[in-house]
Amino acid sequence: MATGSSVSLSVTANGSRPFSYQWQIGGVNLSGATDETYRISNAQAADAGSYTVLVSNSLGSTKSNTATITVTSSTVVIRNSNQMVTTGHAVSFTAENAAAGGEWQLSSDGGSTWSGVTGSATYRNVNTATLDITGVSSAMSGNRYRYVTSGDTSNAATLTVSPAYFPFPTGIAADVRAIFSSATPPPTRSRRFPPVERSVRSPVPPGRPHRRRQRLRRRFNDPAGVTAASDGTLGVADSANGTIRQISSGGTVSTLAGSTSNRGNADGNGRWRRFPPRSASPGCNGDFYVTDP
Repeated sequence: MATGSSVSLSVTANGSRPFSYQWQIGGVNLSGATDETYRISNAQAADAGSYTVLVSNSLGSTKSNTATITVTSSTVVIRNSNQMVTTGHAVSFTAENAAAGGEWQLSSDGGSTWSGVTGSATYRNVNTATLDITGVSSAMSGNRYRYVTSGDTSNAATLTVSPAYFPFPTGIAADVRAIFSSATPPPTRSRRFPPVERSVRSPVPPGRPHRRRQRLRRRFNDPAGVTAASDGTLGVADSANGTIRQISSGGTVSTLAGSTSNRGNADGNGRWRRFPPRSASPGCNGDFYVTDP
């Protein structure tokens, strides 16, 4: 088998159950290999050898016959074999020393099974040395890719897809479709994302002093900007939390993008209290919206 390939070894035992299994290579136990099937994904030179399995039950144990695996070195190599991108972005994998007429293959089960990649709006150049992937989704995280030619198979490349990450967003704007755009400091760039389904705004009714607001259980950590969309929703650059938040016209806060799992947001309703205003924006219904540090 070629480097980067996958193979499964299985054993069938007869007798009194239950059985226990211990796979070995060269007579040495393989850690964690205690099922009736042993799988090798993305085979490397170290996987070559003689495999046996020790099968045991209450009456004793016996060793299987030997299965020999040979791993041949591949001249086709994917250098950028592990890549991480955020949802919606593009990524490419390049197979070096690849002969013409090959194909890219995909595995979504950790390398146990492989199938040819079909050209589509997501996958382009599926029969060339460079596979282009656009508009990646979270469902593609963990996918493995390899390039296969006649008699040769590359190593496997792993794609990891993470949620959009905003390192201290500093600005936000909305267009007439309620599509929000955020700006983050270099070397990152502006990002655009649509609103989510209406899911807490802090309106200050006309005539009410600006120093008062409704205290929210939904917390903002150093919000750096706020804007109102034409449908009455607000977008908030929740800077220190690294997220972009939406405040619906019905008084509900939701997170549009970014990760809050490590920044401790708490959501809900509360009471009025004083605060030092930092920035404000009028909504389409005449309310006055304020953010504070």
